[in-house]
Amino acid sequence: MVKRVEDIRSLIDRGEFEEAQTSLDGILELGPRNLEALKLKAFLYSCQGRFEDEASTWRKIIEVDPEDEAAMLFFHKSFIEEREREYFTDLLPSGARRFLAHPRNVINASFLGLIGCAIFLSVSNLARKYIILTTPLISFLLFLLLVGVPWVVIFVAYFRSIRDVTIGVDGILVRTRTKSYALRWKDVNSFYIVHRAPPGLGEMSLVFVPERKDQEMIEIEIGENSVIRAPSFFLREVVKVFQEPVYSSRESLPWERRAILSF
Repeated sequence: MVKRVEDIRSLIDRGEFEEAQTSLDGILELGPRNLEALKLKAFLYSCQGRFEDEASTWRKIIEVDPEDEAAMLFFHKSFIEEREREYFTDLLPSGARRFLAHPRNVINASFLGLIGCAIFLSVSNLARKYIILTTPLISFLLFLLLVGVPWVVIFVAYFRSIRDVTIGVDGILVRTRTKSYALRWKDVNSFYIVHRAPPGLGEMSLVFVPERKDQEMIEIEIGENSVIRAPSFFLREVVKVFQEPVYSSRESLPWERRAILSF
């Protein structure tokens, strides 16, 4: 029995992707030009991190309706990502490709620091009206809370954030401001694209699981909050030099209580 599109959407919301995929294939077998089903299939691929399949589905949609706004928005985003790949990646002499990270955490911390400073200055102006604000202890605590703490957060975010990620023939290298983490492909046991429930929140990451259980796994966010500016190209580069990923929900990933480095 072929399910309705509304029922398939409920399956996706519950994270039952395999059943939703089968049901969508059944609908599209009967009506290959069903735009609602095609869009839902593109959304399903997006939730799973299957970027190539998502793009292929949107191309089918634009063939059915060349003026579809959702399809045009997707290809506009793809064009922007292509430009970001040119600006934020380098091809190294060794043939490896380096992806420069966007300092998102530093920018967010700096914004909070700016707000804290503005609040502190506003409170200082209120000291003329409220004498208690002029006492040394209160002034120091306000300065510490609104100015000192945000600056500490900024420094921590700066030194812990990713500087760049290099994908080479031999392996992957992740560099922060203070450390480097390398993992050779021959030492990798499994390579996953992990999505989180509920879907549609843009939370997705690559997880590299080493052969040795005493070696840390590496997790790199490639969703909407990723510091990698061209995530689909990043994944494509890994697949080109390594292998196709296993698509998995975060809940079903075999963590085995192992240490993990998340970026």
